[in-house]
Amino acid sequence: MNRQIPARTGVAAAVLAGLAVAGCGGGQKSVARPACELLTAEEVSEALGRTVVAVNQVSDEGWSACSYFDLDTMYSFGIDVVWQGGLEQWQLLSEARKMAPQLSEDSAVTEELVRPGPVKGLGDAAWYNELTGSHVLVGDTLVGFRVVLLPEPKKQFRPLAEKVVARLKS
Repeated sequence: MNRQIPARTGVAAAVLAGLAVAGCGGGQKSVARPACELLTAEEVSEALGRTVVAVNQVSDEGWSACSYFDLDTMYSFGIDVVWQGGLEQWQLLSEARKMAPQLSEDSAVTEELVRPGPVKGLGDAAWYNELTGSHVLVGDTLVGFRVVLLPEPKKQFRPLAEKVVARLKS
């Protein structure tokens, strides 16, 4: 189905994404670990059924990211980790999800962006959404999962997230 999305709905999605990006690190200086330590390229390759390469990005602002690319297709996946201040970021994202429908002329369309929801039994709190990103909170560490370009995001998210949670708890 080809549906046009009103401009204000796009604004709502941008607010969600902007709050997530703007909050990375929460303004705190801390040492970030490489995010690729939480999930290996081999584990992502196994989940996708394709070989991927991992690219690490580490900041001195308390966050890091790891992107996984299948060089033969357009499939990609990534995690973004706020090592300290994750609880505060989780709260900001939760507020943004509540505000998003109010920013749209078509709240039904916007609801599609924020509707998928809590994921039980994963970390201290978890949220799944293919389009705006999925998140898992473990203590004060927040991990964002970029799943939109996975071949089967609903099927592949949880097993990958469980590996990350296990490593954060160990």
